[in-house]
Amino acid sequence: MASFPVVIYSHINPYPPKFGFLQRVLSMLRAFNDLGYEIHLFSSEDDNDNPWSNDSVEYLKRNLVKDIHLYKNSRRDYLIQKIFRKFYKITTKKNPPEFLLYRLAPDYRSWFSLQTESIDPKIIMMNYAQFDGLLDHKRFHSILRVIDAIDLRSLNLSRQDQLNTLLFTAPFQLSPVDERILQEDFYKITEIKVDKQEYHIFDKYSATIAISMSEADIIRKNTRKTRVHFIPMMQEARFISNQYSGPAIFPMGPNPFNIQGYLYFARRVLPLVLKEFPDFNLQISGTTYSNISLPQVPGITILGYVPELLPYYALSSFAISPVFGGTGQQIKIIEAMAHGLAVVALEEAAKRSPLEHMQNGLVAHDAREFAEHVCRLWRDRELCRRLGRAARNTIHEKYSQERLNSEISRLLLNQ
Repeated sequence: MASFPVVIYSHINPYPPKFGFLQRVLSMLRAFNDLGYEIHLFSSEDDNDNPWSNDSVEYLKRNLVKDIHLYKNSRRDYLIQKIFRKFYKITTKKNPPEFLLYRLAPDYRSWFSLQTESIDPKIIMMNYAQFDGLLDHKRFHSILRVIDAIDLRSLNLSRQDQLNTLLFTAPFQLSPVDERILQEDFYKITEIKVDKQEYHIFDKYSATIAISMSEADIIRKNTRKTRVHFIPMMQEARFISNQYSGPAIFPMGPNPFNIQGYLYFARRVLPLVLKEFPDFNLQISGTTYSNISLPQVPGITILGYVPELLPYYALSSFAISPVFGGTGQQIKIIEAMAHGLAVVALEEAAKRSPLEHMQNGLVAHDAREFAEHVCRLWRDRELCRRLGRAARNTIHEKYSQERLNSEISRLLLNQ
């Protein structure tokens, strides 16, 4: 295959992948690289969630991309956005939609356009609707433009705002736990909907990729021009020597939904587990939202950020995902399954994953069932082994990098 250039945008350095979205970016880079494309990765050097380093640049250039184009925020962009945020907040009493902010970054938009024109790509791939403002669709109308939606961002942010009002008393300070956020139907009883502007953004693209089937259906029903493709998170199965003898594990990501999941488990599930198994132990890995310090409780060990989780996965008996907020797909479930671990998850997360009850993991409808499933696995390590092996086989057979390559190839051929 000829080496056609492709531009891929990621607002954050994807290597090393500290959380799920970055795993998704890396898998897309591998897909285009495997398919023989010349990848130009665009990003910002000002995002501090996973700062760029020489090691990151060297790894990506050596293994996946032709070149990396990094933008340094200009003072003009900063001032325009600052003034707009202030004016919008005064006039509406709300924070401005993220979709608008990148349209109000003229230097960033100009840099993106000029860099892209110099490459003359056959494909432009963006991530998340919020960054669409960087792309001048009229200027690049003849180029195949694809957006990996990742999740319905406006719905995700609205749910975060809803949760944050009850979760925090001040920036970076956890409130006393409000029992409302520990109810499984917390998000079902509200009327929060997707901002219609997000659908308009998807319709600018030749193709929109949804990471979950339910969101693919929603996008199809609310768009008219874009072709919607369901491509879930893929990951290579890791055939490691699992011991199934250590603690359970919960890999957290930097968002408030994970904190909510932690509090749900610690307050509603863990007491029931410890009553039957006082020796139960759960290890928490990963960075927390805004570097919040989680409350320490007996039965839970907080590891913090772990550069390499493989040794922990190898020893862990099983994984848990007590998260029921958010949108898109819980990549932590895919990752744990790929490493040979059964996952205990709530129904809302499980239905957006490859997890099937009693086939490759366990699904709970409420805190009592969650505790029962945790106790069952803690008691029966042979069940951990059986479900864990089935989980890994599910990923290997249906959610591999090879399948992602095939899905991307099919998407490009059908456009």
